[in-house]
Amino acid sequence: MKLKLSLSLAVLSLSSLAIAGNEDAGTKGHVTAYDSDRTTVLDVASCTRTKLTWDYVGCGKPFREATKARLCRERGKGKHQWYYQVGDSKVKGSQTAFCK
Repeated sequence: MKLKLSLSLAVLSLSSLAIAGNEDAGTKGHVTAYDSDRTTVLDVASCTRTKLTWDYVGCGKPFREATKARLCRERGKGKHQWYYQVGDSKVKGSQTAFCK
């Protein structure tokens, strides 16, 4: 019984972490990377909340760098276009990963 309770608490603790999944794409408090088709989600990250808003600048820059590195690692040399969205904005800004 004690082991079952410990496992339940561990699962509950993990589920309360700010883990962003594809269902969080294009929502407030998240930054999203889309493939060149503008619909396929490459990655989503949750941003920390600072008083009345989210820290999109603080989480956006490392997120974009990580996305570029991932595209280069997975797709190899060349130019790889992708799109970046902040929160629930209707705008998806064009980005390019230049891979050597």
